[in-house]
Amino acid sequence: MYVAYVWSLCDGLTSVEEILDLSRLDTEKTLTILGALRACGALLLPGELPGDLPVSDWPISLDSPAEPDLPGADASRSHDRFARGTDSPPARRAVAESSERSWSLFSQACVYESSGNFDDALRLFSIVVQDAPSAEHLRRAAQCALTGWDLELAERWILDAIELNSADPATLRVLADVYFAQQRYVRAEVVLNRAIELSEPDRQLAAAMRIDLAHVRKLLSR
Repeated sequence: MYVAYVWSLCDGLTSVEEILDLSRLDTEKTLTILGALRACGALLLPGELPGDLPVSDWPISLDSPAEPDLPGADASRSHDRFARGTDSPPARRAVAESSERSWSLFSQACVYESSGNFDDALRLFSIVVQDAPSAEHLRRAAQCALTGWDLELAERWILDAIELNSADPATLRVLADVYFAQQRYVRAEVVLNRAIELSEPDRQLAAAMRIDLAHVRKLLSR
């Protein structure tokens, strides 16, 4: 799981220093993972092309320290950026298990969202909804995009979530919130009416959406 997450951060834009901060692992373990990824050909240094370095299957144990092939005297604080040497993770079970990878990225995205770091949260949510496009993941990603005021992205993700589960009132409520933010009040009213019908067993949620609906109708009556 950790290998997959560190690999996902190596996008050619994120420096080694930033990867060390984002991984939330200790420096030695992160560098060990980077070294293993280099050794199996999953990462390239600036100017390298696939095939420029000898590749082994997975020669480095992640349980023991290893010296990663990083540029510069102070590898732990390098500003070089890795490019990926392959379009898919290395062939190893810890990387191949996409559910673990998605869970890790989703959890980290939620942490970023809670702290107000919407740029990093949306970057990770984008990976999650591509790898594991569940209604729950899409709804949370859409809510984050809405809070970060990326309304076009929020609408796209929440509509994708509704395609997967059109009977979830919480998902419909997020769609109504998106329409409300876009000042599309007629659509917001229609969606809220449907969401309230579906949420009747959850009285608290239904009551909250009735308040939202009353506010929308007040704006429509002006």
